[in-house]
Amino acid sequence: MIISWKIHVGVRNRRSFTRYNLEIRMIIASVFDPDVSTLDYLCRINDRTMKNGIFLLALIGGMWSCGSSSDTGADASGEAVADSLHFGEVITPDGAITMDELLVQLSGSDSVATKVRGLVTSVCQVKGCWMTVKSPTGENAPEIFVQFKDYEFFMPFGLAGSEVVIDGYAYRDVTSVEELKHYAEDEGQTAEQIAAITEPEEELKFMANGVVIVQ
Repeated sequence: MIISWKIHVGVRNRRSFTRYNLEIRMIIASVFDPDVSTLDYLCRINDRTMKNGIFLLALIGGMWSCGSSSDTGADASGEAVADSLHFGEVITPDGAITMDELLVQLSGSDSVATKVRGLVTSVCQVKGCWMTVKSPTGENAPEIFVQFKDYEFFMPFGLAGSEVVIDGYAYRDVTSVEELKHYAEDEGQTAEQIAAITEPEEELKFMANGVVIVQ
């Protein structure tokens, strides 16, 4: 009676049938083998199932670790990889000119493709989407307004005071009053300072493809 009922229920689907088939084996074993109790048989089944589950989890974990290691290896190749020092395209300080040299080049040209080293004086405090850089050799040295190509990367908020090398092109441009006020808000200037901005300014600007912190 008990066996026929479990077969009838188990055939509803393969998974259920397998489970009930184990239960049938448990009942038969307990009847024909007095040394094997129902509880012992059930414990053996559960122990085997648990071991299989642990093995499966270990296998999945190993496959995931292999995949992660492979991805890390690809990053270590240096192809378009950023870290805590590099932003945007991965560049080196080699061949960078000084801010003073850049100013000389811009005096005779509207734009210059170059790599330049300078001191960060301020950073956008909303997203880090721009910064100002100047020569570290003089307090009154002119600043250059640096933005980042296609808005693809941003600078740490606390970067002011560090020296960086930026790669891209420098140019002169007129910044409207509206933009100047917007940048002043990003920098965290007071309402009085922002209200005092009433005239557009010609500025030195730089569109950076990549940035590396050097000091």
